[in-house]
Amino acid sequence: MNDVILETIERKSVQYHYSNDLKMLLQKVIGAMVSYYGQEYIPQILKVIEYYPITICQYDENIYTKLKEFGHINEEEEFEIVREGDLKRANGVASSNPIIKYENGQYVLEGFSSCIILSSTFDINHKTSVAILVHELSHALKSIDKNYQLHGNLLTTRSGISTETFELSNQQGQVTMKCINACSVGLEEGINSFDEEQIMCQMYHEPYETSSYLILRKISEIMFQKEGFLQMIRDAQINGNIYSFFQQYNEISGENAWELFSKLSDKLVTLFYQSIQYLFEPEKLEEVIRQEGEYLPQIQECLDSYRSQLQETNQK
Repeated sequence: MNDVILETIERKSVQYHYSNDLKMLLQKVIGAMVSYYGQEYIPQILKVIEYYPITICQYDENIYTKLKEFGHINEEEEFEIVREGDLKRANGVASSNPIIKYENGQYVLEGFSSCIILSSTFDINHKTSVAILVHELSHALKSIDKNYQLHGNLLTTRSGISTETFELSNQQGQVTMKCINACSVGLEEGINSFDEEQIMCQMYHEPYETSSYLILRKISEIMFQKEGFLQMIRDAQINGNIYSFFQQYNEISGENAWELFSKLSDKLVTLFYQSIQYLFEPEKLEEVIRQEGEYLPQIQECLDSYRSQLQETNQK
């Protein structure tokens, strides 16, 4: 492995008090990520190691309480897809939180703090736990550059191809954020889950299938069939050129095709979180499954259109 990567992992392991087992696992995961995503993304991978400390919750903690301790919780969650209950049930999260000041009548982005948090059930020797770490490190990689855009009192945050827009307000010198829009979260989770599977296959030299975001992961696999799609999506996710990617997708599938596909996929990811929430409430779970069934034909229509246009494009 790249000597700079090994040195960075060693240095951050000391700084963040990682166990030797976690350090060794991190070396293995990062090596697989470099192999999978490509040498050209080593600078971004180094920044992930540098700026995303890994914390494992104690038995009486959860992802939500830890994020709140780190100051990463936004209480105004009306339009956010991932909510408090989802975080309390989560196995892992990669979080980035902007540091914003209000000075001389305007908002100023001074930087950000970031972290990866794993639940108390994380087991370094369990393949499912390793996959969670792979998933969250991949999220971090896809949000390390061009992750914030500030225009007046509106802040847009980016993680891969997903974005959230927040309205800022200054209340007695304290800046608060209210989410007013979120989009492409479902498709980003699907693509990230596809990447998770591929990296796990590389690490263990055997097939691996994620149990999360399964429908969205399968949707992403179909999207990857387009020649050149991989380069397009990596440029969007890691380099942050998302609007160019959206435009290219619409050129294949039709005007506003991405917007429709994104909204439908976000409905599915919301229902996925609800299915976990209502796992032991049969009537509510049945209603969630029924709603999923209503959206699937619309998703299929989007995919059929994509496939049809894809065949025409690849034949030219």
